[in-house]
Amino acid sequence: MIFGLQGPQGIGKTWVSKAVKDELEQLHDIRTLVISLDDLYLPRGAQQKLEEEEGGWNRMLRGRGLPGTHDLELGVQVFESLSRINETKELRWPIYDKSAHGGLGDRAGFSSLVLPADQRLQLVIFEGWMLGFTPLDPRQLTNIYHRSLNLDPPSNSFLTEFSIQELQAINRNLVPYVDQLWSHIHLLIHLVPQDLNFIWRWRIQQEHEMKAKNGGIGMSDEEVKRFIFRYMPCYELYGKPSEEACGDQAIRPGLKIVMDEERRVVDVHPPTYATDS
Repeated sequence: MIFGLQGPQGIGKTWVSKAVKDELEQLHDIRTLVISLDDLYLPRGAQQKLEEEEGGWNRMLRGRGLPGTHDLELGVQVFESLSRINETKELRWPIYDKSAHGGLGDRAGFSSLVLPADQRLQLVIFEGWMLGFTPLDPRQLTNIYHRSLNLDPPSNSFLTEFSIQELQAINRNLVPYVDQLWSHIHLLIHLVPQDLNFIWRWRIQQEHEMKAKNGGIGMSDEEVKRFIFRYMPCYELYGKPSEEACGDQAIRPGLKIVMDEERRVVDVHPPTYATDS
């Protein structure tokens, strides 16, 4: 089974994934593997080529992160290998170093798993910021964009900080993710912030923690803010925060865990999934 964990930068996906893996393996003897969408980012050379070709006119593609900056062909290979792991007993997947090139990032090689003949991989936790996001009809996207532009008083939406051409390009880039990656997910859980603005603090905190471990290599606070700015329209278009977490969504239905700024659980949707224990 492949269990997807979606949530914005800094909300705690990596920590939750590791904690779940450790508990399942140590207490329940369930062999578990954690993989990240981030590890499928294009290597730096390919990302630079993308920026040269499209980043000049599309600010959302000036750096890793958004739809179009992942190696989907490699992702398909990883999932095909996962489907046969209990027969082949071997798996190889990429590792991405976000601190490389002063925080621009680069592929750092591959990791591998070799299962003993008497063991089976029972669960895969696949975590990523945009898991389950699905593209909008281009006309719907255009209508949403123009409604935001024409609001009086003006909207504080991040959508209108970019052109409709930039947004439509990202929307098109999202199309192949649905069939090539999301289709492999059996169960998807969303970690949802009460307020999208929590992401700014969380991602800066995350960068500080990484730099504390690697000798200070990474992005400055201002660079992190510019980095996150490109993501915000996607959260507005394809995911909903807190009070809209039960509403009509582009994200495929799944359990939604709402978290406050200190990453404490404050609500669960649907509530019937919550327990008192």
